[in-house]
Amino acid sequence: MIRKFLARTTSRRLNVRLLYFYLAILLYNIWVLMNIVSKIIIIADNLRIFMVSILIKIKNH
Repeated sequence: MIRKFLARTTSRRLNVRLLYFYLAILLYNIWVLMNIVSKIIIIADNLRIFMVSILIKIKNH
């Protein structure tokens, strides 16, 4: 997946190529972090729904 984030350049300047490489790493890490956070949010929402359903069952009995 990291290859999708790499910039294509024909520059021969090392500084430019390193800048693009570091930007690609940064974008990839942000993408991975956002995927992790979204999964944690989904798990937290499911847990909240589960706990509310338990509380409703306890209240009704």
